[in-house]
Amino acid sequence: MAHARSTLIGVLGAVALALSFAAGCTGSDPERAAASPAPQPAPAATMPASSTASVAAPDAKCSYAPSTADLPTWARAGFSPPFNGSKFVTSTSGHIVAVLFGDPLRAGTPGPTQRQNKILWVPDDPSAGALTVDGHLVGTDENVEIGDISFGPSYVNVPVAGCWRFTLHWMGGTDTVDIVYGNG
Repeated sequence: MAHARSTLIGVLGAVALALSFAAGCTGSDPERAAASPAPQPAPAATMPASSTASVAAPDAKCSYAPSTADLPTWARAGFSPPFNGSKFVTSTSGHIVAVLFGDPLRAGTPGPTQRQNKILWVPDDPSAGALTVDGHLVGTDENVEIGDISFGPSYVNVPVAGCWRFTLHWMGGTDTVDIVYGNG
């Protein structure tokens, strides 16, 4: 299995990166947000040929529920009022917000002139440390290891369209969030 990996940066570096990214964003200008600097995109995660079959699984219900309500107060650093112009999803426990820059995100690896699959990962605890992400295509047996990424902005690419349940691992625990990707 090919692994999409990003260079880890320390907690302070991740916070500084998130703040510098968010400082250039406004909640009402997604094009400007999409043009902000971010880590280099990782290639779309791939699966060995023997494990790409899509088979119904017991977790077939997708809980993707994007919101444009006000961002939680702890996730607003670097955003300008109003705080309801950015689409986001909240993890199952409510401890992590994923701000989505693109609607919908697209399966595959976007080309250099295409909109990227940028997600801003924001924990409610600034000392959360590094983040490791694994993905599972809901309703199938398809899994991908996104790898080590940092809290802050990242590109998260998946091989096929559908509802992806991301399992998030960090110093403070484990959580999940569902994000839908459209056809590339």
